[in-house]
Amino acid sequence: MNATDREARGATTAHPTECWLRRQGLPYFVAAPGRRALLFARITPFLVLMMALHAAGWLLARTDVTVANDDTLATLTVALLAAGAAAALITTPTVAFVFTARLLRAHPRFMRLVGAFVTAYFLLIDPWLAGPPAPSDAVRLPLAATAVDLLVVGGALLTTWAGVGCLAAWSVRTSLRRLRALGEMSTRALPLLMLVVFFSFFAPAIWAVTNTMSLGRLLSVVAFFVLLGLLFIVPITRAELHGVDDRIGIDERTDLVAGTELARLLTVSAAPGPPLSRLERANLQAVLVLAQGAQVAIFAGLIAAFLVGLGEVALSPAVLASWLGAQAPQLELFGVATGIDVALVKTAVFLSCVSSLNFLVSATSNAAYKSAFYDPLFDEARVALAVRSAYVALRPG
Repeated sequence: MNATDREARGATTAHPTECWLRRQGLPYFVAAPGRRALLFARITPFLVLMMALHAAGWLLARTDVTVANDDTLATLTVALLAAGAAAALITTPTVAFVFTARLLRAHPRFMRLVGAFVTAYFLLIDPWLAGPPAPSDAVRLPLAATAVDLLVVGGALLTTWAGVGCLAAWSVRTSLRRLRALGEMSTRALPLLMLVVFFSFFAPAIWAVTNTMSLGRLLSVVAFFVLLGLLFIVPITRAELHGVDDRIGIDERTDLVAGTELARLLTVSAAPGPPLSRLERANLQAVLVLAQGAQVAIFAGLIAAFLVGLGEVALSPAVLASWLGAQAPQLELFGVATGIDVALVKTAVFLSCVSSLNFLVSATSNAAYKSAFYDPLFDEARVALAVRSAYVALRPG
């Protein structure tokens, strides 16, 4: 293939390949011009999400329903309607975001015009729609909201160019896609973890410690375990990635690319691409760390929910009072009492952090866990490196 043919072919394959790399959470595998392209179109899903949230907040602020205390049927009806409205307010912004993101992938050039329109609407019209609470604030509050929206748009452009959105979206998609594998691993890991967690959960000393933790101190404990997990997983990930591109043969690269949606475009079997730059290497490592972190976070949530349910069933108020002294405060969400003791939630969160660190160590050291949890992520990294090689070989210039 001569230089002219390569440039023509590269121009054809560049955009879909760059979109694919961004969807894999690898924006720094994309050439610099590609990272700058269509920025306003690419922030459109986020701006649509923000406008939908603003509309939901506007509706909530202007909705006030009063029901007579003795009217049980009306109370039940209003509760059901409120639950339906809350579900709609939660799902509508999400649906709007997903629809706009899919439209962006299908029609990127068209979304350039849509992105300019949405950005102008978000800055010039959206701040004035909510309306001030008092006539004296008729100008000052919308102008302040416009200034905030300017910062939001600027931050969205910066983070989109930096690839933060790609990384976050890829982590969420990967975690949801691998929930089944995580469930299988959880059923294997839970019996061993329960030997430790079960006895700790029913130890009054643990409850005495967690009950005295403020929210800030509890978050500090969570951050401490996150740091321990990073100190464990980052060196392992770096060692596993060392020289991985050089170990992929040309025939294997063809097979790896053939398994992607780019098979018709990237038909060139390429040798290993140029060595990964520091940003590319950091991007690939961040993808692997975030993917594992997201799965461990889901596992921690499952453990915490399990312990809260176990505590509600097994621990009576009299037992908690004997352990904690005075009656423990109840957890409230959005001003609504849940009937769950705050101390129970704190203990569940603390023990879920301990369990998650144990789970992470097992996932990277135990052969059975590693094949289900760790190896698939590196298989995806090998596919991305094969696509990068072909992309670099066909890229114009």
